[in-house]
Amino acid sequence: MPSKKTIDITPTVNVLHSLQRTGYHWSQAMLDIIDNSVDTLRERHEQTSQTDGMIRVIPHGYSDKSVSPSKARYIIVADNGMGMDAEQLQEILRLGESGKRGTQALGTFGMGLKTAAMSLGSNLSIVSTTTTVNELNAVTWDVESCMKKGKFEANFVSDPSAALINTYLDSVGDGPGTMVIIGNLHEGFPTIPSMTQTLNSKCAHVYRHMLNSDSPLGYHFPYKIIVGKTTASKEVVKTNDPLCIDHEFTSVLIGDSIGKFQTEKYGNCNLQIRMTRFDSHNSQNATRSESRKARTNSGLGKDIRGTHKQGVYWLREGREICCGAFWSSHPLLSNVYAEISFEDSGMATDNSPIRMDFGKKGVEMDDDLREHLIKHIFEPHLEKIRKEYAANAKAKKASDRSEIMKRVSSVSLPTEHFGRTKATKRDAKTEALERLFSPPKKESNSKRKNSKYRGTGMTIGNNEIDIEFEECTWPESPLPFCINYTVGDPVVMIQLNVEDSWVESNIYLCEDSKLVARSLHQVAAMALTVMHDDNEKRIELITKYGIALKLFDDDFGRLESELEEMEIIPVINTDTDHASVEEMIN
Repeated sequence: MPSKKTIDITPTVNVLHSLQRTGYHWSQAMLDIIDNSVDTLRERHEQTSQTDGMIRVIPHGYSDKSVSPSKARYIIVADNGMGMDAEQLQEILRLGESGKRGTQALGTFGMGLKTAAMSLGSNLSIVSTTTTVNELNAVTWDVESCMKKGKFEANFVSDPSAALINTYLDSVGDGPGTMVIIGNLHEGFPTIPSMTQTLNSKCAHVYRHMLNSDSPLGYHFPYKIIVGKTTASKEVVKTNDPLCIDHEFTSVLIGDSIGKFQTEKYGNCNLQIRMTRFDSHNSQNATRSESRKARTNSGLGKDIRGTHKQGVYWLREGREICCGAFWSSHPLLSNVYAEISFEDSGMATDNSPIRMDFGKKGVEMDDDLREHLIKHIFEPHLEKIRKEYAANAKAKKASDRSEIMKRVSSVSLPTEHFGRTKATKRDAKTEALERLFSPPKKESNSKRKNSKYRGTGMTIGNNEIDIEFEECTWPESPLPFCINYTVGDPVVMIQLNVEDSWVESNIYLCEDSKLVARSLHQVAAMALTVMHDDNEKRIELITKYGIALKLFDDDFGRLESELEEMEIIPVINTDTDHASVEEMIN
């Protein structure tokens, strides 16, 4: 009978080394700390209906004149919410401890405050009261000291110093609230002006549905956020909308014209979705400068990266968790955005098909939900936009080039380089093992007659691929063309931007069919070289290629006149190949 005993697997203090590297950007860490203040202010409003909720983020610099005044020494995040009593305060620093677990609060994991603070600095103090400063308590955690001693421990103080009390009074006032102080900041933390500017922008964006009273999502309550070290600091803007619902250039694809979300049910999961398209090019009165100004001033597509910005903002409880590309990105779909509000309790037992991570840096979702959203929710609208642009392109192109495109497309492509599937690289050891265990080849003296090599073989199957051209239009884009191709498809679709200046002058306005064909070959060569790269890499390379094409095209006008009088001197090879000479003589 095997013996069995229970062993202690309580984490050691060494786990702090890992928790200090949770991958937070400093602004993400600050937002995670601010989340706790938002939660307590929302609870306060629900219980008391008070409307004076306030969060203050106050950076403090060094008094030492030898240090730059813009360098931050410590940061305070303060709120006039419910506050914590002595018992709650002594539990707050336990990793994984959370009184909000399983609720709809922003912080449910019991990890955010601790890990976020550790990523910013090595010293954390929390000062709080549920009444007045007469009952103020504080707890201080020195992370470096914990790691040196090998113990999880912090200091609780029931009679804080006069300096700490005065700081609380300046930051919160004489009433319930909490003040978090992060000190001994790590190297690389931004300067105070940079931090203030970034957090103002981030808070306006991330908490937009809670700050904006016009938000139809239902999470608004009255409070304000102020970032800055002076009393004159302005509060965070409350009207940020990256979908620009109210703008004249915006058309609503999902939802309604006043910004209402559409409810989509997937299993037991309820999703609130809205989707817009910002398109100034369909407005007869819009100039390019007006279009650019509208996008800049409205914050259109904020925080979504890429040359042709498009994608989804993911929201939980009115707070943005993350944003980025979701469907296959393409220039035709520039400035098409969606917001999806989802439910997630943060419990491991919750079988939600969509979940946030505890750092609120991203979301995970089941593949079936992803496919459902793309195929049934977004794709019908995206396909309609693609067809609209294709129709516009046909109407705008200067002249027909379909016959030349057809002939260029007929080129045969060697499948070892441009096949449907990407050939996997095999190392020498793998090839040696395959030769060792493969049956010997049969010798045959028979020869094949009248056969043509088409780049395919029995081991590859039908791996051939064809080129097709499609004429599209996406104004103000740096891309002269783009590629619509997925590994395994039989066709690589090269989409020409008929409004691109290089494409227009070299393909549609050029009357020399040979030069048109040469330009199409040039485009096809570049397209084929990046067809197996991911979409982001394709766009990056094609953008650079488009810039280079225009640069050299402009420069050729200067060079052309100089070349007219230039004589090309033939090169005479004086290095004789004696073996070749002897072969010719014999």
